Amino acid sequence: MVYVQVKSVPFKGLCRRGAVLLLLLIAIAILAILYVVQMDAFFGPVLPGGRAAAEHRPWLEEYRIVPGDQLIKPPQPPKPAISEPLTLNARVQLAESDRGTAILKFAVSGEVSGTWNCEYSHDDRGYRFDASFAGNIDVTKTYSEEEVADESQLYFIMKGTYKQTAHNIETGIETSEEGLVYVTGWLHTDYSVSGLVTITTDRTWSATYTLEKGR
Repeated sequence: MVYVQVKSVPFKGLCRRGAVLLLLLIAIAILAILYVVQMDAFFGPVLPGGRAAAEHRPWLEEYRIVPGDQLIKPPQPPKPAISEPLTLNARVQLAESDRGTAILKFAVSGEVSGTWNCEYSHDDRGYRFDASFAGNIDVTKTYSEEEVADESQLYFIMKGTYKQTAHNIETGIETSEEGLVYVTGWLHTDYSVSGLVTITTDRTWSATYTLEKGR
């Protein structure tokens, strides 16, 4: 007869290791929740790339940005014509809070470029955003709401970079973050605009602001 000796593991050791692992998982979950809450407070709703609505993931439409060596198709009625250079100052908001001004420049060639600057305070920190972007109009996309199309609106899309600087008022410590910015929207027949400013660092989340310019 062959005897096999099995070495037992102390039960208390297993319990201790299990408790440590459980505490570690709880800590990770708490940190993740705090991160989302912080991003929501500072930037607006954090939108996971897999679940966010398409308009909050403008990088999926980068193919609409025309390379510099190609011509941009001009708009035809009923879309607004761009017969001379057009510069618009558009208000950027998060909910009803002001988030600075975006300057949009529409060229006769169909190219669009702009900048966005913003300064605001939240709790004990001051924030500053500086962004620049460029792109073009795209006559192939049609505006629709509740499945009703509106051929009179002219779509535009721009991509660029932003830098966010955060200053802790109490400690004087300053930190910065850089990422991608997308500006998308519609030029209306009265030459007002509406759209979105979307920022992201790695395309797994996005913060979205509304863009509006009345005529």
